[in-house]
Amino acid sequence: MSSNVKIIAIAPNSIWAFIESGGKLYILQPPYFDQIEVTERDIEKILQLYLFIEYDMDFADLESAVEYLGTKYIELLEKRGVKTPSADELKELLEDADDEILLEYLQRTRDELIPNGDLDTAETVIADIRALGRNNVEINRMASDVLREIPKKRESIRNSIMSELKNREEMLGLG
Repeated sequence: MSSNVKIIAIAPNSIWAFIESGGKLYILQPPYFDQIEVTERDIEKILQLYLFIEYDMDFADLESAVEYLGTKYIELLEKRGVKTPSADELKELLEDADDEILLEYLQRTRDELIPNGDLDTAETVIADIRALGRNNVEINRMASDVLREIPKKRESIRNSIMSELKNREEMLGLG
């Protein structure tokens, strides 16, 4: 099978993955929206530090690889006891909620989902609340504020992993 995308390494504790696509190397992290280009040397260092395990799985396209990674990520969350509500369950709850409850959901998104790294669900909650079209300034402001925290959390996770890599490299004399 001729494929355009190959997963070459995966982090079992976070489901971050290195992929090869179009002759370039990238790292993908949940929710797999962004691809960060990396070098072979980056991958070699990380594999030496045991944060990732080698993987060899081909996919016809990036969408198929992302779907596979998403499934693995959901499995990881379930193993950790995190139940991700279905989209229908979330929408039904939100449609029946008054403004005070919506503000509470936004607060819980900020206080629980984002710190726990459940950024996909956080984005879904915010998108669904915004889709309700409520004309409540406080809800709209808070939704925007919480939404701005998600990329900050992603960057924090990324920085933490890169810092850990650097620390391990220094400990092993690789850096």
